[in-house]
Amino acid sequence: MSVRTVLVVVEDVVERELLAAHFRFAGFLPVLAASAEEARRLASELRPDVVLIDLESPSELSHGVSDLLTHETRRLRAGPIEIDAERHLITVRRHGRATPVELAPVELKLLQCLMARPDHAIERQQILDSVWGAGSEVDARTVDQNIKRLRRCLEDAGAGDVIRTVRGIGYRFSAAPL
Repeated sequence: MSVRTVLVVVEDVVERELLAAHFRFAGFLPVLAASAEEARRLASELRPDVVLIDLESPSELSHGVSDLLTHETRRLRAGPIEIDAERHLITVRRHGRATPVELAPVELKLLQCLMARPDHAIERQQILDSVWGAGSEVDARTVDQNIKRLRRCLEDAGAGDVIRTVRGIGYRFSAAPL
């Protein structure tokens, strides 16, 4: 079992250190931050299991939570693939190795569309509307060609067969590749 991390966000240094000592004694790994800005940075880098925040500054806290939630919606993880859309980073994690994947913007949108509902069949028309916009002049063949390129990129990175064709419907992202 891995050690659980606790992000402790407390302005007062004495209070912060006291809480850290208690968490260490209880078997946690405390990560300390003195400000909301520092906490946002640490939370996005470390992804702690628990966040403890001193509630002396609630408006700053609510802005910080809002920023974190907005950042989290730009991150997506399913199966061996993780997307950080904000930084346009796609990573395949297999057997302890992280392999970066280079995708064109359309391929990234396509992958996000499929990964947003893992193990669900998504109709070609839904994919067209999500990736290219409703009413676009793009046809189903364009979806198929982009899926083909996306599959090749992901398979080359070691993701396996994570995008499956659902005959007569569209495609499915499988969180557990064959």
